[in-house]
Amino acid sequence: MVQLYLCMQILLESLPISSSGHLHLLGFEAPWYIDFFAHGPTAVMLLIYFAGEWSPLLDALTKSSRTVWRWAGILGAAEGITALFFLLARVMPQRPPLVVGFFCTALLLLSLKRVPLNSSSGRSVKWSDGLWLGMAQGVSLVVPGVSRLAVTYVIGRWLGFSARQAFRFSCALQVPLFGGAALLGLAGVIKTGQLGAILGGWGLPAMLAASVGAYLLLWVVEMLMVRETLWYLGIYMIAPMVAALLWG
Repeated sequence: MVQLYLCMQILLESLPISSSGHLHLLGFEAPWYIDFFAHGPTAVMLLIYFAGEWSPLLDALTKSSRTVWRWAGILGAAEGITALFFLLARVMPQRPPLVVGFFCTALLLLSLKRVPLNSSSGRSVKWSDGLWLGMAQGVSLVVPGVSRLAVTYVIGRWLGFSARQAFRFSCALQVPLFGGAALLGLAGVIKTGQLGAILGGWGLPAMLAASVGAYLLLWVVEMLMVRETLWYLGIYMIAPMVAALLWG
């Protein structure tokens, strides 16, 4: 059951529909460290997905220390605010019901229909963008059913980013978050002695296959973003909303 949970989490993480919310709706539950451990393959998949862009990015950064500090500050501010929301989630006595998060995700995706179209280059990234996107990412940690990818991408679009720019910034925010969570999850898995059981048998091959599937799904999602049709997933979100009301 744990191996199946991991594979489904890895696969659904590429879709802006709240993977954890859907798994909860389907009755799949796992300890926190299993959930965190599942983010490891996703972080690696994102690094591979954008492998072709690392070289020009690193080249630009090495040519200007000012650029390095600027981007480090923007991403650091975003992740710092996200960390505050994570701490808030840990002490909250009760979180909103799942249907509320699904409803928010649906509204976010549907709002893309009204986002002004931008040029392919978008605009330059400002310090305030890190604050807004950090808060957006933090909300997904506090409200179950709010998709991390959806909320950061949509807020990025409303801030004036192009589709590709918002997609890349959203994924860039997720890599350090997922990497840190994966390390904590790995520590928990090792401490409880479950690493061998998770990776043994069909576990590792299945996780690799799920990662390949997640890569392909992420490519599909990016194409929907570029073609300005991602908002259709907002219509899909009506189904899990109704299910959460009836059985959540």
